[in-house]
Amino acid sequence: MDIALFYLTLISSLFLVGLLVSLLSKALKTSDVFLLVVAGFIIGEVCNYFNIPAFPRTFVNLTAILALSLIIFDGASRLKFKEFDTFSFSALKLFLIFISLNFLVLTPIVKILFKLNLLQSLIFSNLMSATAFEVLSIMLKRTNKKDVEILTLESLINAPFTVIIPFLLVEFFRDSSKFKTLSAYAMPFLQEIVSGIGAGVLIGLITFKLMRKSYSESLSPIALFTSVILTYVTAEQLGGSGVLAVTVLGLFFGNSYIKKKRILQEFSETMANTIKILVFILFGMSINLPKDPKFLGESLIVFLIYLLVRFLSVEISLPKMSLKEKLFSTLVTPKGITLATVALTLSSMMPSFEKLNNLLFLMFVYSLITSLISVHRSEWFFNKNLERVTS
Repeated sequence: MDIALFYLTLISSLFLVGLLVSLLSKALKTSDVFLLVVAGFIIGEVCNYFNIPAFPRTFVNLTAILALSLIIFDGASRLKFKEFDTFSFSALKLFLIFISLNFLVLTPIVKILFKLNLLQSLIFSNLMSATAFEVLSIMLKRTNKKDVEILTLESLINAPFTVIIPFLLVEFFRDSSKFKTLSAYAMPFLQEIVSGIGAGVLIGLITFKLMRKSYSESLSPIALFTSVILTYVTAEQLGGSGVLAVTVLGLFFGNSYIKKKRILQEFSETMANTIKILVFILFGMSINLPKDPKFLGESLIVFLIYLLVRFLSVEISLPKMSLKEKLFSTLVTPKGITLATVALTLSSMMPSFEKLNNLLFLMFVYSLITSLISVHRSEWFFNKNLERVTS
């Protein structure tokens, strides 16, 4: 079989599996994230058993970058500055305390237990601070419970930060000479920030100025998609952060007047959801879990410590909540597309990240299981079962 036709067949098969899994998740009234990753893991094991060639690293990297750009843009565009209120600042406070404690507590623990280097340990702590909006929005229908609203807002706020930080860390650790003096790192770092922000603002000004006055049903969505990809590429070519540039573009889009903005946001969300299926399956396929039960046991210990850190973060930032509400906010922290996309992108760039990916996969699974069980038993936390959406 022609190699191009072979990979096209494999891609179409993955989308078919993703579609079936999504339909199954709707029937089960649950998120499709966990099932997609498990399906990918099973497909990966089958491919290994029958010696079916893996996707080229270039394809995986391209898919991850596309997903990263679309998902960051979609998440950032949801943040409206004028809508920031008390809950928003509470969610921001929770995230900042949570990520700080994760860096302080989890980093040395995983470095010692799993013999990861400092870069990998910091990336792990950062990604454990991410909570998945796309999972929470499916698990829970919007209610007037303040902790549910705070969890949702936190997931929107933390996404851009937890995506940007790993790539800044990679740049920082890439040249060990940068550790010698702060000034040696300051200029490249500032260039990355300035170029990223500049590319996002420049392309945002040009694109959205045109979109304020006119809308084309066929061309406007394509223009939006092109601007997202062009922003990422331009920033990277200028030596800046493509992730930061797309974040700025998303904030620009979300807080500017754009004709038919709601329709364009639905298009952006649809594109992100489409490529999400492929990313979760590829993430599952990239996992090669060690057979050593010690690895599994130590991963459970890390997850329990992570829950303690989360509870302490909730206790510090939201002291007026009841104990049951604090427990709910501790247990319902599902990992999702942010973790999967960053892990997939970094593993495609650096094969040495395999052990980190395996550990992140287990955390991914543990967090989803814990969140699903907690939502299912939500009547215990609130004395009333939270309504879950089925669509």
